[in-house]
This record gives sequence, structure tokens and C-alpha cells, in this order.
Amino acid sequence: MNKNVLVGALSIVILIGIAFWFTQNKTVEEEIDTLAQDYISATYELDGETITLNTGDAAYFGNETFGDFNADGREDVAFLITREVEVGQRLFYAVAALNLEEGYEGMNAVFIGNNISPQSTENGENIVIVNYGTDSQVASPESATIGASTFILVSNTGLEIVGQ
Repeated sequence: MNKNVLVGALSIVILIGIAFWFTQNKTVEEEIDTLAQDYISATYELDGETITLNTGDAAYFGNETFGDFNADGREDVAFLITREVEVGQRLFYAVAALNLEEGYEGMNAVFIGNNISPQSTENGENIVIVNYGTDSQVASPESATIGASTFILVSNTGLEIVGQ
């Protein structure tokens, strides 16, 4: 009788182990399936929340620059997105997406400016440079546009502003 109980308990433990193994493998496959096949459809982190572009949270703006930001031999991308906070007031952010074998993995957004006039986005070695015009009323009472740049480090841990 004790032998039958022991065999039954051992069988249950083995079945639980097999079910756990299949569950873990399914989770990894599901994660791979969730990566977008293009960078505009990828998910990004903006102000602490996960967003998908052009769904009301934020909109794709453009000004792409391409480079191999994670040194894996695949062409990654950085570009600008916008978020309208009230009528006529747009916030601009830079984002990047890593081009992985399974698809595009979006990274965190970094704030560039409010109601700026983006000019170009370029990259150096793991540095993305966003060039834009901004209104300044310091020089004169009339609104004058001056040039500005934001320098962003792209690393495996995300985007970080390193200079302006």
C-alpha cells in the first residue's frame, strides 16, 4: 500500500514538472511572437508606461537614423515621436528600436522639447543627435528661432541624454 502511494505521489510530481516545463517554453515562444516586425509597430516606454505608436498615446513623427546600436550586425533605428498634451502643444521624444532576429524591440523614450521644429536626426557611434529649432524670446521680444541639438546615448539598457 505504501508503495502504491509513493508511486502515485512520484507520478504527480513528474506530471507537475512536465507541465511547468511546457508552460515555461510557451512563455518564451509567446515573448518572441510579441516582437513587432517593423519598428513603427513596436512597443516603447514613455513616461513609465508601455505604448504603441499611432494608437492615441503617441504618434510617429519620423526623422529616422539607422545604425547598429547594439553591435549585433543588424541595422537598428532611432526616430522621433510626439505626444499632444493639449490642443496646439506637442511634446517631442526620441526613441530607438533594436532590430533583433525575432523582430523589433522598442526602447524607452527621452524628452527632446515642447513645440520644437525638428530638423535632422543623425548618429555617431552609439550616440544619436537630434537637431531642431526652438523659439527663444531671450534675445528680443519677437519670437526668434535658434538651433539646438540633443545628444542621446543608446545602450543595451536604453536611451539616456548625455548633452544638449
